[in-house]
Amino acid sequence: MAGTRRISLRHHAQQALPKGILYSYKNMMALMQGIVRGFRFSPEDRYLVILPLGHTAAINYSFFPSIWLGSTLILAASFWAICEQFWELISIHKS
Repeated sequence: MAGTRRISLRHHAQQALPKGILYSYKNMMALMQGIVRGFRFSPEDRYLVILPLGHTAAINYSFFPSIWLGSTLILAASFWAICEQFWELISIHKS
């Protein structure tokens, strides 16, 4: 649609060519609202993101809902960077 704001999420799956998804603003809002409602996310929640931000699960299930709600978002460099301190981080950042 002309004049519609959009976002393009691209990722490179293993053993495959890069793929992209084009979301309209309306699609993004519907996605976030559905995830927030379905998982019962709230502004008081805290999210530890261990997947790369290029991974759609990190974006769709943590990053965007957290930003939309204004909740706390903790970004790890990677799971491997924090794996030995994983439970300690959970303890430190729990509500």
